[in-house]
Amino acid sequence: MSHIGGSISVQKNLQAGLNAHLSKPVQPDVPFETLENMVQVDEADRTG
Repeated sequence: MSHIGGSISVQKNLQAGLNAHLSKPVQPDVPFETLENMVQVDEADRTG
């Protein structure tokens, strides 16, 4: 993830392999929602 602003920086970062971009000011729920979308958790792993 990146937090550096500017549309050119966002595109360069995504092309370089970063998965997401968070713009400032960061809304409290956005980082968690972004991580949830990026992380694949197997249901069996959740139940222990």
